[in-house]
Amino acid sequence: MTSLAWTAIIAANFLAAASLLLTISLHRKMAAAPAAAPRVLAPHEDPRLPQPGLPLPLFEVTAGDGSKVDSGDLEGLTVLSFFASGCNACGDQITLLTNTFADAPGWARWISVVDGPTSELRAEHVSRLTQVSQVVEGPEADKIQSLMDIDSWPLLVLVENGVVVGAGRSVSMLEFVVGRSLANR
Repeated sequence: MTSLAWTAIIAANFLAAASLLLTISLHRKMAAAPAAAPRVLAPHEDPRLPQPGLPLPLFEVTAGDGSKVDSGDLEGLTVLSFFASGCNACGDQITLLTNTFADAPGWARWISVVDGPTSELRAEHVSRLTQVSQVVEGPEADKIQSLMDIDSWPLLVLVENGVVVGAGRSVSMLEFVVGRSLANR
């Protein structure tokens, strides 16, 4: 056999051994990956969301139309929604909630809390929401958000008689958490 043939055989064996070692290494990494990967929380397990079964904190604020919003007076079902200016996902959820309330009017009270540094920046959301819900904005919105420790948007909270039933970042997530469609009450 020529030296070229021997070189080819040695190179092929070397490549096979390297491939085998690489395969073993990848197998070990993949086997350890599930333990190392962060666990994705189900919506009802997210500690940053208002937890089901807990009462709302006590607050009394004035909505944009001059009406009072008092957590102690929330009877029946209420959707308490939190939106922020500049939040594209908030606009999508406003549309979905508006459609949900249009499909089944009167099934719940809807209170919207709109955050943003100026009334001009909040105006787009406020103008859409004023037609379909009580809107709380500005310093009054800050009071509720501070008491409930809300720091990300959108957030939808379903409340029954002042107690949280479920919370989620979208209509579909809230429906998943409460186990039923919001439109089919």
